[in-house]
Amino acid sequence: MPCSRGGAAPIRRSLWALALLLAGAPAPALDQSRGDLTELSLEELMALEVTLAAKIEQPLFQTAGAIYVVTREDIRRSGATSIPEALRMVPGLHVARLGSSKWAVSARGFTDLYSNKLLVLIDGRSVYTPLFAGVFWDAQDVLLEDIDRIEVVRGPGATLWGANAVNGVINIVTRSSRQTEGAFVTAGGGSEERALGAARVGGSLGAHASYRGWAKYTDRDASVDSDGRAAADSWDVLHGGFRVDWEPPGADRLTLQGDLYGADVGEITNLAKTAPPFVAVRQDVRRVSGGHLLGQWNRAFSERSDAHLQVYYDRTDREDTGERRDTFDVELQHDLALGRHGLVWGLGYRHTRDRLPVSDVSRFDPGGRSDELFSGFLQGEVEAGSGLRLVLGAKLEHNDYSGFAFQPNARLAYSPSERQVVWAAVSRALRTPSRGEHDLRFSAAAFPGPDGVVNVVRILGNPGFGAEELTAWELGYRWQAGAALAFDLSAFHNDYARLRTLEPGAAFQDFESGQPIVVLPQRVANLMAGSASGVELAANWQATDAWRLGAAYSHLSVDLKAAPGSLDPAAEAAEGDAPRNQLHLRSFLDLPWGLELDATLYRSDDLPNRGIPSYTRLDVMLGWFPTQSLELRLALQNALDPRHAEFGRNIGVGRASEVERSLWARLTWRF
Repeated sequence: MPCSRGGAAPIRRSLWALALLLAGAPAPALDQSRGDLTELSLEELMALEVTLAAKIEQPLFQTAGAIYVVTREDIRRSGATSIPEALRMVPGLHVARLGSSKWAVSARGFTDLYSNKLLVLIDGRSVYTPLFAGVFWDAQDVLLEDIDRIEVVRGPGATLWGANAVNGVINIVTRSSRQTEGAFVTAGGGSEERALGAARVGGSLGAHASYRGWAKYTDRDASVDSDGRAAADSWDVLHGGFRVDWEPPGADRLTLQGDLYGADVGEITNLAKTAPPFVAVRQDVRRVSGGHLLGQWNRAFSERSDAHLQVYYDRTDREDTGERRDTFDVELQHDLALGRHGLVWGLGYRHTRDRLPVSDVSRFDPGGRSDELFSGFLQGEVEAGSGLRLVLGAKLEHNDYSGFAFQPNARLAYSPSERQVVWAAVSRALRTPSRGEHDLRFSAAAFPGPDGVVNVVRILGNPGFGAEELTAWELGYRWQAGAALAFDLSAFHNDYARLRTLEPGAAFQDFESGQPIVVLPQRVANLMAGSASGVELAANWQATDAWRLGAAYSHLSVDLKAAPGSLDPAAEAAEGDAPRNQLHLRSFLDLPWGLELDATLYRSDDLPNRGIPSYTRLDVMLGWFPTQSLELRLALQNALDPRHAEFGRNIGVGRASEVERSLWARLTWRF
């Protein structure tokens, strides 16, 4: 039954009121001119301070890890209208669209709707759900205009960020409210992006504080299947929030931010039934809502020593999965200098509580659960002289699913010159079991047996399911060839143990449905190992003052082996869930008369396990600044074909969706 939208009316009215308020508020200062939006030079980009790889600020060029930064200018000129779209340009990331609101994003293999080996953060707040061990990308619809950068580390980040930071970590960093004083309004739409609208206002609160408030609305048309039929997965989301930054004279800095969102998500699902035709195709509109409140306090003891405290509360309420979750998290971190060397340590605690429903085909046992996560980490950096740096660290965690986890790493960086860095690393990381892997009971399919009794294939969680394990070996080289040319190369080999399989068990009779059925159980187990190896290359070239070119290439090889005793016939097929080769090319060209002409080309190999052929995608964007504060942007996405598939369908999804050609226009006024 389609859900009622009446309960969402108060939230919608409040957010629309906020949008009208922002649109009509006086502007205390100019937000940005076109000059403020100009991309950093390559030398400035290499000197950009990033925090994700070491949890302290350090120049991108000196980082001993495979890190890539998507800047605010990259996002604006790429034509991306969502965070997953912006992530397509990162080497080593596989981004595939499953429908209007669903995405599969992974690093270095194991792509899925819930890619369970990639940790995603927004301003340090984890948006990785413990329900199915992944990210609900439809709920991460932040205002792209307010993103300062997206830092992406390919490879383990567990020593600093904890379990689930296995194959990569993404941190979306938003700008300080001091950087967004003024106001802007944007509105547009097109063939697939039916409506794009946002408004924001920011200003000063006295001499030392600043604020911003924002609201945005997105309405996307339904995707289509391979026959061109609508997939009934259209969605719209209304999202609003605020941020306040206080920097008084002295050593302290305070930040408070929060948001609320509400979305109506269409979907078609296949439900197993114990009566003919044994499957029910259901079309629904599901409500997805939530919000968060986050506070940060920083105190600087000296130029090389400070403390950081972060506390946040997050609420998620999803009708599609039935998840209602409350999360409280607190983390303390201290950075200090010991002569030429550095040390960073921290402690963390997280409490999460969920309530999950019972349906005809699925249930969790127990239906509600509270879990705690305790963590502590220590990492030191030693300056050995002659351009040599050694980084050693470890994180100790305890969770309620798999107990204690020890995750160390060692990194070595050598700079033979000011424009070259060679680095190597070895790390251990763990992927914590999800709530579903422990407690889910899901009827995936039903069919009549030879004796007339209905057989039901049932996926069963396993309280004994343990953490998946990774040992990673990495090597990288970064070269600033000149003021206009830069290269970044990384290679890796990952060894995995205790990977997830679905093991068939002995059939048994069940009478819970009111009739006798035969259950064919498929129980979650840790009976697979494997490896993944690959290379990732990124290059940037400032061809002229007005023309920048970029390229990214990645190659991946995955080899999975079921352990002796495993009966899972599909375990090793996951080798084909990510493309072996990916290529991304982009061109940003400034033209006279305030014009910009930008193009991005993506090439992805086939996905054998999903039956998805290789595809090439071309996006072309034309921008025009008739004045410093007014921008008109026209985008043609997927220009080379009317539609193409990128991933296929997951269990329970009615039909696989394809990405259509899209044309949209948007007008932005900054004042």
